[in-house]
Amino acid sequence: MISLHSFGKSQSMQSTMGSHSSSITAPQPLNDSQKAELTAQLRQIYDAYDDNGDGVLQRDEALRFFTDAYGIALSVGEKAIKQILKEMDKVGIPAEVRRRSKEQSKKMIAQLRADFPRQAQQLFDRYDVNHDGVLEWEEFLQVDTTTMAPTM
Repeated sequence: MISLHSFGKSQSMQSTMGSHSSSITAPQPLNDSQKAELTAQLRQIYDAYDDNGDGVLQRDEALRFFTDAYGIALSVGEKAIKQILKEMDKVGIPAEVRRRSKEQSKKMIAQLRADFPRQAQQLFDRYDVNHDGVLEWEEFLQVDTTTMAPTM
């Protein structure tokens, strides 16, 4: 999430249920110095996408931001899929299952890439809360990159 209220250091919490133990990572609140640093970094990103320097992100500028952020997330997802396919090979998953999984993954990624322009428009409409056709700084701070995942 881009917004300040979700950034923070993570603290590992241990919970034990019977004989099973699991680790949960919970976000910790930012201190004032961390908030100021993060705000400055977000402002640099915002300003970098403000091509015409008018202090707001026009629709095309905001769509480029959403597309770039999505492209990064999709690349991370593709790397994770490749790693999963390698692990499937290591643990002895049959070749036919691996082949089908790889084909399905490629189709899914292609579909997500093809559909994202429409979804970027929907993201813009969601975060342009006052519907003035631009993404203002305050609106930009509310962009939740964790929910920008495309839907199938």
